[in-house]
Amino acid sequence: MTTASLDSELGPSLATARASAAVRLEGVSKRFGDVEAVQSLDLEIERGELLTLLGPSGSGKSTVLRMIAGLVKPTSGRIWIGDEEVGAHATHERDIAMVFQSLALFPHMDVFGNVAFPLRMRRIGRKEIARRVSEALSIVRLPDIDKRRVDELSGGQQQRVAIARALVYQPQLLLLDEPFGALDRRLREEMQLEIVRLHNALDITIVNVTHDQREALMLSDRIAVMDGGRLEQLGSSEAIYRAPATRFVAEFLGDANLIEGVLEADGGDVRLKTASGRSLRVAAAPEHLVGTRCAIALKSEAIELERLPEPAAAEGLTGVVRLGVFEGGARYYEVDVAELDMRFKLSLPAAGGRNSFEIGDPVGLRWDVSDAHLVSVAAGASAPG
Repeated sequence: MTTASLDSELGPSLATARASAAVRLEGVSKRFGDVEAVQSLDLEIERGELLTLLGPSGSGKSTVLRMIAGLVKPTSGRIWIGDEEVGAHATHERDIAMVFQSLALFPHMDVFGNVAFPLRMRRIGRKEIARRVSEALSIVRLPDIDKRRVDELSGGQQQRVAIARALVYQPQLLLLDEPFGALDRRLREEMQLEIVRLHNALDITIVNVTHDQREALMLSDRIAVMDGGRLEQLGSSEAIYRAPATRFVAEFLGDANLIEGVLEADGGDVRLKTASGRSLRVAAAPEHLVGTRCAIALKSEAIELERLPEPAAAEGLTGVVRLGVFEGGARYYEVDVAELDMRFKLSLPAAGGRNSFEIGDPVGLRWDVSDAHLVSVAAGASAPG
């Protein structure tokens, strides 16, 4: 359904009267005792975008979301929502909505009561409540369940009710704190696509927190990758996936194989020299990295296997298959490369029975040099996303 047809179906109030929000964090830090959960974070979230804070447990992503919501007070720094600094504002004064993993639906209320709850707290009139609840349930494609108890709903329906409750009072900003973590894979992916549909239709600003790399890539206009309380990289989903700025980002976002060595340059020829003496060509590299320890990051799908004794490509390596798993549309392999003392992870298309190798098969590994992205191995090193 197009945005225009959704607006026509639901009426203009919720679909067009949405106030977009810009969020800005300036030098924001948070300490819990001796632990610095967030370290001097500068971040600007554009109006109308869907930004995901991505990172492992303990990276600081949920703390950032809770500081934006006003549930946690920063140790230092300032936060703006729109043009207003909100440091002194309580959560209910920030014009935001939040959906938690636990959902926090009221079991003693029916669906209508749950969705209407924020409006009743704001003393909205009955007729207006009825209209807004009906509109919100239509937006999440649950138009006829207002009288049902929440414990009679499926997990996906409960998720949609929680989202309807968040949208019903037309907040500036929607915050999602890993709301899909408890769902099975199929339902989780369905709800992730539902968020994309709603975002496209309503043009609302959304900040999502997750540790799920696939979710971040599917949902986001931009991703902010965090580790150890620091912002490692900020950029579009595709840019971060294809051009990670740090070793951490390369390893965390997708299966990356890292070949370490020292970067050498001879005129326009830039190569990575490994400890074994192998010299591997690099398409391009920042001048300041020449002479330093770096790594070539190769995504699992960027490497191809060829059968030996066919000669391996000049830039390629040779190895032995140690693991092979059929995954439906792809086959996953692990290949030991003795020369580099490392095990490569690969994902090859399985269509038509192609790319079928057995454990113990000698193979050649090759890749396009344009897929060999260079990252620094220095801790915390970063580059523009």
